[in-house]
Amino acid sequence: MGAVQMVSTKSAIRITTDAALRAPSRRRGEPDHMPVAASAPETSLRRLEALLAQCGTSELGTQVRLMKLRGQLTEAQCNACDWFAELYAKYLQAIDVKGIKSGSAELVSKSTPPDPFSEAGSRKAKREREDVQRYESARLAGLACGSERFAMFCNIVIRDETPSWADRVAVSRVSEALSNYRRLASGRRRALRRD
Repeated sequence: MGAVQMVSTKSAIRITTDAALRAPSRRRGEPDHMPVAASAPETSLRRLEALLAQCGTSELGTQVRLMKLRGQLTEAQCNACDWFAELYAKYLQAIDVKGIKSGSAELVSKSTPPDPFSEAGSRKAKREREDVQRYESARLAGLACGSERFAMFCNIVIRDETPSWADRVAVSRVSEALSNYRRLASGRRRALRRD
């Protein structure tokens, strides 16, 4: 390619196409080419493909898991978020929130619950009461960080909304409080079992 000269009208700087297409200058002492292992590009591609494949799974497909992947949450905080989401799902089942069919807007019930006066019914009622109590106590532990932060936390953890910077801070703080609460609660349960 020939050297075509262009002159800027605002300044008297001459630019040639050869100079514009040349690789950027390197620092003194840096080699012209950086040594790269022959397998490095393939390895990088395989890692990228594996990461993209995991993003579609439930493990990395949520905003909480992406925050963990970015280093914004620790493993304990991420586990606390998953634990709270699981408690919330059990809570909804315990208070008998039914799904709605999209076409007919009828309430869906897959089966009838057991008779509450039977042994199976009383076990189910006890389990549901415990699920509601666990959720309510975890919710109170999260609310201790502030109602606004807890609302932001719920938007990310339960509704899987895209977090803003303030949401990320809220998720980090509330998940840390829930992680501490979970550790203390499990310690109390173990102590009660020993006695």
